[in-house]
Amino acid sequence: MAKPSYLDIIRQYPVPTATQTREFAEYVAGAHSWYKHLPVYPPVPFCFYLDPNAGRSMVFSETGEMGFEDIVDESTRFRYTWQLTETYRKRLGYWNYFAPYGTFFQIPRGQGVIDTRQSGYTEDSPAILVPEMGWITVPDVLIQAGTAGVTAMVHKRHDVEAYWAVETEGGTSKRLHLIEFVERHSDALSADARVGMVKWVTFWNDPTFQKLQETDINAACEKGRNFKLSEVFPLLDRERERQIAGMEAAMQRFLAML
Repeated sequence: MAKPSYLDIIRQYPVPTATQTREFAEYVAGAHSWYKHLPVYPPVPFCFYLDPNAGRSMVFSETGEMGFEDIVDESTRFRYTWQLTETYRKRLGYWNYFAPYGTFFQIPRGQGVIDTRQSGYTEDSPAILVPEMGWITVPDVLIQAGTAGVTAMVHKRHDVEAYWAVETEGGTSKRLHLIEFVERHSDALSADARVGMVKWVTFWNDPTFQKLQETDINAACEKGRNFKLSEVFPLLDRERERQIAGMEAAMQRFLAML
């Protein structure tokens, strides 16, 4: 008997609603502290796909065998994204995503270990694990359709001073602090991100503000905070919404090809 394809399996599950799709994009935007893990340039690929194991715990036995279990016990809550499998399915359907950039935990449980990674993280590309059939990969055409470009700015916390970017010259790449990157490549960012970052860099380098930092650091911190709240963060919020809309569009492209 031939091994079923990804489409053979996933077509047996309900198609997520538009509301579930939008909510999953917003969920992913805050699923990790992306402002720590991702650059603001270039965007990195996030792939969205449907997974029968979405919302379940990845569990390794003491012999190293992998499986998935529904999350049914409220007492196991440990992280802000934690939720019961039933809750996940109601809110987000069977959506999953592949973006191996954030941190994860391995939690001892009896003779085994619970791994908090998304279920597809154990492969080099999105795949689903089917009992007695093993890993079944998501077709390349669906991966391409379901992929969106995402940066550190997708997260609602704007940690501007921690932002960084990757500069590539002569075949080599290096990590730059965002302020240095913007001074050299301001046109690389999207319109809202570019304007917001240029505003912040200009403000930061202003001699009056630099002098204030030397004479009254508390006043400088308050002035910088107020400037970001009024001038920079509204632009970054628009950039965040643009990226969330991009993730939602990728999921809609994926569904259109099923």
